[in-house]
Amino acid sequence: MSLAHVNIVIASPATTLAISPMISTAAVGNFFFVNITVTDVVNLYGWGVTLQWDYAILKFISPPTEGPFLKALGIGTFFSYTYSPAISPWKVDVFGMRLGPVAGKSGSGTLATLKFQVLAEGESLFDLYATTLSDNSANPIAHSVQDGYFVYWSFTFGPANVVGKSAWPEHHHFDISAELGRGEDEMQTLYGKVANLGTTNVYVKVVFNVVNASSGLLVASVSSNEVLLLPGEITAPPVSGDFLVTPGKYSVSATAHYSYGGIVWFQGDKIKTFSFAVVP
Repeated sequence: MSLAHVNIVIASPATTLAISPMISTAAVGNFFFVNITVTDVVNLYGWGVTLQWDYAILKFISPPTEGPFLKALGIGTFFSYTYSPAISPWKVDVFGMRLGPVAGKSGSGTLATLKFQVLAEGESLFDLYATTLSDNSANPIAHSVQDGYFVYWSFTFGPANVVGKSAWPEHHHFDISAELGRGEDEMQTLYGKVANLGTTNVYVKVVFNVVNASSGLLVASVSSNEVLLLPGEITAPPVSGDFLVTPGKYSVSATAHYSYGGIVWFQGDKIKTFSFAVVP
């Protein structure tokens, strides 16, 4: 079983371009709307995104409509989109900007609203990419991106949780110099056993949030590999992830996440905690 890579938490720009709501659902044949939103932006004059989805699950109903954010106080705007259902039925490009020598807009709000119809049960990522934000001097605005998700299944598949006290580190007391002396590297492996408590096969993984016990700061979020579990089954061997250690004391919370299609993930109710120490 291969080990997952480590997702180190890095400070991102305060401005966020996002799909809202983050998770959408609707029955087959029904319509629903998603918004492209911006949060905590300063002097926004123009923007552009490409949005992609699973066109076997969802159908885009054009045209999109412009949101009220850039048009505030009666400012004129240019709003456009490009969608070619015969060529690329899985993506749309959307653009917007203010007109004339005016200041950009600051704050948070909706840039555009898009309508979709559900064609089939399943899960789809709303993938925002090729995103641009710029101020009224055409300078790019740094921003993070938050994708959205669609999920609809006509049945429920039950939760998954970390089993009992089954979440632990490979080393409770980790001596880096001793490990290096044996030719090993400065890696700590975190383990967790997960049980499928539902009546349907589900994908499971464990997310380990590693906190520096002295500062209380989150230093890493380690996601394990994904495993498909049958109803009532417990992972064997346990799912695991690697974490690059430095000297200090750490506390860890281990939480099971589960998904039917492997795209939209839900968090289990039980959270297991443990700790370990690293010495130089």
